Amino acid sequence: MNGTPESLMDEKIDNSDKSLLKGISLFGGVQIIQVLISIIRGKFVAMFLGPEGMGINTLYYSALNTVQIFGSLGLNLAIVKEISANHSDEAKLSGNIALAIRLIFITAIFGALICFALSPLLSRITFGNYSATVKFMALSLSLFFSIAAAGKLSVLQGLHQVKKLSRASLVSAIAGLILGVPLYWFMGVNGIVPAIILMSAAMYFFYSHTLKKCRIPVNTSVKLKSSKPAVKKLIATGLMLVLGNLVTTGAIYFINLFIRTFGDMENVGFFQAANSITMQYVGIVFSAMAVDYLPRLSRNISDNSYVRDLANRQITLLTYIVSPIVCGMILTAPMLIKLLLTPEFEQITELIRWMGFGILLRAINYPLGYITFAKDNKKVYIWTEVVFYNAAKIAISCTAYYFYGIIGLGLAVIADGIIGIITDYLVQKKLYSFRFNKQTLIGITLSVILSSAALASSFMSTIPAYTAMSLIFLTSLFITFRKIKSSLK
Repeated sequence: MNGTPESLMDEKIDNSDKSLLKGISLFGGVQIIQVLISIIRGKFVAMFLGPEGMGINTLYYSALNTVQIFGSLGLNLAIVKEISANHSDEAKLSGNIALAIRLIFITAIFGALICFALSPLLSRITFGNYSATVKFMALSLSLFFSIAAAGKLSVLQGLHQVKKLSRASLVSAIAGLILGVPLYWFMGVNGIVPAIILMSAAMYFFYSHTLKKCRIPVNTSVKLKSSKPAVKKLIATGLMLVLGNLVTTGAIYFINLFIRTFGDMENVGFFQAANSITMQYVGIVFSAMAVDYLPRLSRNISDNSYVRDLANRQITLLTYIVSPIVCGMILTAPMLIKLLLTPEFEQITELIRWMGFGILLRAINYPLGYITFAKDNKKVYIWTEVVFYNAAKIAISCTAYYFYGIIGLGLAVIADGIIGIITDYLVQKKLYSFRFNKQTLIGITLSVILSSAALASSFMSTIPAYTAMSLIFLTSLFITFRKIKSSLK
C-alpha cells in the first residue's frame, strides 16, 4: 500500500439535506458552465464549419459514442458502486482501485482496437462511403483517451471527490474549447478529427492528474488473474448496464420508426426537438444528482433504513428543485422554441408542456431506480428497469401516437412516469421495505399540484394563461427557496 488515504477523509459523507444539496449544487454549477462552454463551442463550430461541418462533427461523435458503449463494457457505474461500497475497508478499497485502473486501461485499448478494426464499416455506415476510413483509424486514439478518462472519472466519483471532480471537469471543458476552436478556424472541416483527439486527450490528462493528486492507496500486488471473482463481478455489472443502454436505445429507435411509419419524418424531428429541450432543462440536475447520490447509496447499501432515509431525502430535494424548472418550462415553452429552434417548430409548444410535466414524475422515480442497481440485484434490475419499463414505453408511446398524434407522445411521457413510480415503489417496498416518509409525500404533493396548475393554466386564453403561469412559477420558486434555506441551516 502506498500510504494512507488522507484526502479521502476531507469530504465527510453523510445523508443530510445540507450535504446532498452541496453535492448537487457543486457539480450542478459546473454542469451549467459546461453547458455554456458547449453553447459557445457550438457557436464557433457554426461560424467556422457551417451547417455541413456541424453535421459531419455530429456524425463523428455519434459513431464514437456508440463504439464507446461497447468498448467500455459499461464499467463506469460498476466501478463507482464497488469503490463506494468498500470505502471503509482500506485493503478492499486499494484492491478495487488497482483493479479498476487496470480494467480501465484494458477497455480503453479494447475500444480503440474496435474503432480501428471497424473503421471501414464505420465510414460506410456514417457517410455512405469509405472516404473517412483513415480518419476513423485516427479517431481510435480519441476513443482510447475518452474511455480512459471516463474510467478515471468513475474512480473519482466512487471516492466521492466531488470538488476535485468538478474542478477537473471544468478545466478539461475549457481546455477543449481553447484547443478545438483554433483548429476549426485554421483548418475548417479538416480540423474536426484533430480537435476531437485533442479534446479527449485534454480530458484524460486532467482526470489523470486529479486522480494522482488524491494520493489514493493502490495495492500494486493485486493481479487480474488472482482477482477473478472481483473482475467477473465488475464486468457482469458493466455488461448489465450495456444491455440496459442497448435496449433503451433500441426502444427509442423503434418508437421513431413507428412515428415515421404512421406519421412522417417531420413528426420524428418534432419529437426529438421537444425531447432535447425538456432534457436540457433538467439534465443538469439529474447528472449532478447521479454523481453524488450513487456513491452515498453504495456506501451503506446493506442497511435498508439508511437507504430508505437517503432515497427519501433525495426524492424530496429533487422534487422541490425540479418543480420550478417544470413550471418555468411550461411558462417559457414558446420563447424557448424561438430561441433554440425556428418558427416552424412552434406547433410543439403543447408537446413540450406535457413532456415537461412528465419530467417531474421522472424526478420522483429517478432515485428509486438506483436502489436495485446499488443492491446488485441484477435479475430484478434487468426485468424491471430494462425489459418491463422499455416494453411499456414502446407500447404506450406507439398507442398514444397512433390515436392522438404528436401530443400523444407527451401524454405517453406522463404515463411512463406514473408506471415507473408505481413499479419501482412496489418493487423496493417488497424487497427492501422502502416507503415514502411524510416529508417526501408533502414535497411530491406540492410539486404535482403546482406543476398541474401551471399545465392547466396554459390552456386558458393568452393574458390570463401567462398571468396564472407566472404566479404559479413564482410560488413554486418561493417554496423551493424556503426549502433549500431551511435545509442549509
